[in-house]
Amino acid sequence: MMNKGYVYSDQPYSVGGNGSVADAVYHKAKAPMDVGNPYIEALPYPLTDIDEVARYYTCELNRYSVSEKKLPRLERRFLVNQIRSVRVALPFALELEMEFSRTLCDSYRLRRPREIYEDGIKRIKLVSDVSEAANTGFNMLGLSGCGKSSAIKLLTSRYPQVIRHHIGETIYSQIVYLTISCQPNSNFSALYSSIGRAIDFALDTDVYQKQIDRIKTLAGKMNKVIELIEVFGIGTIILDEIQLIDFSSTKESSFEALMVITNET
Repeated sequence: MMNKGYVYSDQPYSVGGNGSVADAVYHKAKAPMDVGNPYIEALPYPLTDIDEVARYYTCELNRYSVSEKKLPRLERRFLVNQIRSVRVALPFALELEMEFSRTLCDSYRLRRPREIYEDGIKRIKLVSDVSEAANTGFNMLGLSGCGKSSAIKLLTSRYPQVIRHHIGETIYSQIVYLTISCQPNSNFSALYSSIGRAIDFALDTDVYQKQIDRIKTLAGKMNKVIELIEVFGIGTIILDEIQLIDFSSTKESSFEALMVITNET
């Protein structure tokens, strides 16, 4: 589906982060092959200037008002937790910006939209050609507490989680990313359930986790996840602390399912 008739803009999105929803703002793609692809051209550009990255990924306490500093000592003690919001830009932030943008563009570049009708309602479904499947994504490795999750949270705060496209009278949703926190000793059934819960959170619904949980087999749950990725144009799924999954009791075929999901979407 080529975007025809929309106007490019240099305006950034005013909202971002988990749970945020915004109408599409289109930015002309940097790569000629992506021009006219609404899923790519609705994404913000990555930050590419090192000074800009340093400013964005640094959060100081100086934004708090002078009046707070003049409060009695006892009352100021209640404000101590504000220090948890302090962040310092780390060397990998610039590379993270570029890799996240590359991953999203690769994800949307290899899929094609198709119109489907469910219960008389028209939907747009992103379907890939399995023969053209390519490895996308990246790993972040580092010691616990070194700032990986905080950097991801700052990164995604520049992206609306859900982008609404208006094509004629049809409005369809693009979920740019999902963040899944893997739980200790969990398995792939719990992982699929968490994906459904994350979709519900993004769309403010209470439907999709229940749909996945009702399915008895892992293969069935996997196929449902693939269907939801296609229907909502999910760009990437961030698996936080994936090492917490119970590897000892998880069958090898379950891990292969992740490759199936990647190849088919």
